[in-house]
Amino acid sequence: MKILVLCILLLASLNLSAEDYDGLYDDGKWQKILSEDGLNVFTREMPNSKILGFKLEGVINAPIDQIMENMRNVETSAEWTPDLAEKSTIEEISDAEAITYSRNDLSWPISDRDFVTHNKLFLHKERKLLYVMTKSVIDQRSPPRKGIVRAWLSYSNIGLRPVSENRTYVEWTIFADPKGSIPTWVVNFYQRGFPVKFFKAVEKRAQSTNQKLRPGLKKMLDELRQLLREDKKVISKNK
Repeated sequence: MKILVLCILLLASLNLSAEDYDGLYDDGKWQKILSEDGLNVFTREMPNSKILGFKLEGVINAPIDQIMENMRNVETSAEWTPDLAEKSTIEEISDAEAITYSRNDLSWPISDRDFVTHNKLFLHKERKLLYVMTKSVIDQRSPPRKGIVRAWLSYSNIGLRPVSENRTYVEWTIFADPKGSIPTWVVNFYQRGFPVKFFKAVEKRAQSTNQKLRPGLKKMLDELRQLLREDKKVISKNK
């Protein structure tokens, strides 16, 4: 059975309000439930919902620029994203921001799920992370389709930071409701394994490509790398 492919493709404005940080949830309530291939998965109860929130942390063996460009390339995302049947751009706002449509292929008798999402990339200077921030929106340009259940992504926040030339720290907090009649325990069971499945696919894809990073994304990545260099200078000076 397949469940809940999460649409994550991306990206971002430079000025966000506090509400745009929804989903980071740094309150100490995450509980570790899984460790696989160097990736740790956590879960937590969410207010007014039986569906759980999930979080992943770890390092994958892939360069950050290829991760970013592959995630941003909407039209090729179905080639490598697990369970993703199709993905298209509704509105290309900038290199770092887009509204997209995606459909997830689920096994019979479960109906396919689709999402319409607003995607942004944001540089969090305090955390030293580039955040891919994604959430569902209602858009009249992409109405619900017959036979497909319109799911809802309350938030999906993917954090990226280069560790070395070919290794990248990743984290992901996500809360998604597939809607429809899928039992809650089934949703929670299959969602717990998807973060690792997704990032192993990201890793494999990014290892096999050598794409030029879009100018808007490169600018933000260069700024992050400068922040990391400054941090190293401070640490070295204080030793």
